[in-house]
Amino acid sequence: MVKFSQIFAIIFTLFFSLDLESKELSLVTQETTQLDDSTFEINEAEFDDFDDTLDIFEEDNEKWNFYYSSNLRNQQIQNGLDLSGGRAQIGQIFSLTHDIGLSLDFGTSHFSGPFERVNFSYGLNYEYEINDNFSLGASYSKVNFANDSISSTAGTNSTISLFFDWITKFGTFDFAYDRLQGDDLINYFSINYLNPIKYSDFKFNPMISVSFASFSIEETRFRIVRTKRTLKNPRGAALEKVTSTSRSFGLSSIDVGVKSSYRIYDNLSLAILPSLMYIPPIDDVESSLNFLFTFSISYNLDF
Repeated sequence: MVKFSQIFAIIFTLFFSLDLESKELSLVTQETTQLDDSTFEINEAEFDDFDDTLDIFEEDNEKWNFYYSSNLRNQQIQNGLDLSGGRAQIGQIFSLTHDIGLSLDFGTSHFSGPFERVNFSYGLNYEYEINDNFSLGASYSKVNFANDSISSTAGTNSTISLFFDWITKFGTFDFAYDRLQGDDLINYFSINYLNPIKYSDFKFNPMISVSFASFSIEETRFRIVRTKRTLKNPRGAALEKVTSTSRSFGLSSIDVGVKSSYRIYDNLSLAILPSLMYIPPIDDVESSLNFLFTFSISYNLDF
């Protein structure tokens, strides 16, 4: 017969061995669970990196920009030259830009009261960013005026512009050269200072502009000259066509203003630009202080 002590020893041995297997199984399960948690964290980080990569890829795909602006000016004075004869002017600008810095621009302008077309222009621009502080660029545009007397620059039909920007912590300094050419030739040299300030959806841009002008304007007139008397010309006089070129160089204007803009919806913005422009005396024309006001609405889209 089997003794009671032997039966108890067998039962105790079986119970202890089952308890060890249960502890080993629990330990393996905990290790597996910890491994799975850490593996999940690594995969989540990888997914975050992948999302960032997608964002960068999407940003890189946005290579184009479309810009439209419609503006109303109480009068159009550019670099001290009155282009509108004191009349209010409405303008529109369309621009398509690629991120390499190349853009194609179209523009129109009309007088208001009564409504009359002034010109239509189109041009090509290029801007190169040297680094975070310096950039330079050039542009060429053609202008078609409604007639020869509609504007002070109607004697020109194209414009070549060069500019250089220096961006500092105190603001941006812009150096520009504009050459208006055609029957007349006008050169402008300007130094502009801008210091944009942003607050929420508002932007404020104080600006100062000092410009110098070089004029070369051809004038044609007729004068009476003495000639030999003949049967056909008994008076001995004739009209002679004389062409003269007048040139001058000097300060053309000092302009001070503050442009304020507000983003009303996503890519849509409103802006106002009041400014005071001082025009020094030129020849027989006295100096003047002019108040200029521009209201504009613009739309800006990246794609």
